[in-house]
Amino acid sequence: YLTAANTTHYGLQDILQRAGFQRIVDARQLADASERRDRRHAPGSATDSVLCTRGLSRLRALLASHRGPVFLHVHAQNAHIPYRIEDRRRFADRDLADDRLRFLAAQEETDAVFASLQQAVLQLLCEPGEPAIPPLFILSSDHGQSFGEHGYYSHGSAVTVEQTVVPLYLQHPHFARSQVPISSHYDLLPTLLD
Repeated sequence: YLTAANTTHYGLQDILQRAGFQRIVDARQLADASERRDRRHAPGSATDSVLCTRGLSRLRALLASHRGPVFLHVHAQNAHIPYRIEDRRRFADRDLADDRLRFLAAQEETDAVFASLQQAVLQLLCEPGEPAIPPLFILSSDHGQSFGEHGYYSHGSAVTVEQTVVPLYLQHPHFARSQVPISSHYDLLPTLLD
């Protein structure tokens, strides 16, 4: 489990351990020494770009001694409150004082981070000289976000399109390119593992 978030928040670390994750790499391991010494950078303040740098280095080290199948879950942090945008020149073409517009910019940047991470993971898993078993990539979200639509804010406050319609993207060389207009996350993981 790889994330720029601090998994001690909201009891996430306990949930992940009960779910059976063997390794949890979070903001506490990804912060560099200067960030750990600087009180302005409390553990948990890492941003998603660290996934492609220190996160990838940690993953490379873990895979060096690992044999067999790998399940990697990557959790993005920037598109959560306060909706962080790291590359403001590239992703700040909106009024960032507006929460909804900052959220949308954070989503765009997260997409770019995940595209970079996907390419890096592909190179890592399919190194020259090794038999390449192409990985299955799944991109999704656990919830949407309301910004006053129908009188609701945040998430978990209503069953509305803004809070429940999320992406579900699967990529594998053996899959035909298709689009399914409506699907469900119900039993997604057991179905994929089957």
